[in-house]
Amino acid sequence: MSTQSILLKDKAHYAKEFEKQILWNADRYYMHRFYKLGEDMNFNEAMYYSKMGSFICTKNCELIDWIKNKLEGKLESCGKKTKEKSIYDLIKMIPQNGGSTTDNFNSIMHWEDAVW
Repeated sequence: MSTQSILLKDKAHYAKEFEKQILWNADRYYMHRFYKLGEDMNFNEAMYYSKMGSFICTKNCELIDWIKNKLEGKLESCGKKTKEKSIYDLIKMIPQNGGSTTDNFNSIMHWEDAVW
């Protein structure tokens, strides 16, 4: 093994390092929670190692599959489709009591359905 290959760090090396840090944080949490020994784990650090471990995973890579599906457009959804109303339907909805234009407009316009 040459000196250069020892200095190179690959995905597997980082995955082992992240796994080791996750287990260390789990031990810290367990010891502090149940025995009140030592300090509690740093949740931001634990979250970092957890996310980085899932990003660099060597087997079952959910993130890589998600990115691939996103690029291929498999995750796109049409969303909630609103039923378009014809002008005839809108005219029928206007109250015939002679209210103001604002009242008539507010009675037929549903602001939740408006596409912005």
